[in-house]
Amino acid sequence: MTRKKKMVRTDMQTYLDIFRLKFEARLSDRQISQALNIGRATISDLVIRFNNLGL
Repeated sequence: MTRKKKMVRTDMQTYLDIFRLKFEARLSDRQISQALNIGRATISDLVIRFNNLGL
């Protein structure tokens, strides 16, 4: 039987840190995940959702 992952909400400051590191510092998803201790899939999902907004 597999364990359920605990869902943790990401706060707005973390979102801003992700976008700053991705677009200003031009770090890879792996580097951002190591710096902020967040999963790469979470970062990838946020960046994809942001790009889909067309801003």
